[in-house]
Amino acid sequence: MNIIFFAISSFTDIEAKGGSPDLMGKFKNEGHNIFVVAPYKRRYNKQTTLEKQRDIHLFGVKSLNIQKTIVIEK
Repeated sequence: MNIIFFAISSFTDIEAKGGSPDLMGKFKNEGHNIFVVAPYKRRYNKQTTLEKQRDIHLFGVKSLNIQKTIVIEK
């Protein structure tokens, strides 16, 4: 099964500890295709990227600041 995971914060390392990377690893170990879409906030000045870590596709999308910013920018 193909699974798309939309993250609300930057998701740059599948090896990081935490709920989301652990969940994605669990799905991968069960044989699913995993695609993670995460924002690259403007304050970090990163471009949109696509990479693959441990057979999990990470798609970082350049976006506006969505946390710790004024309401108008959200």
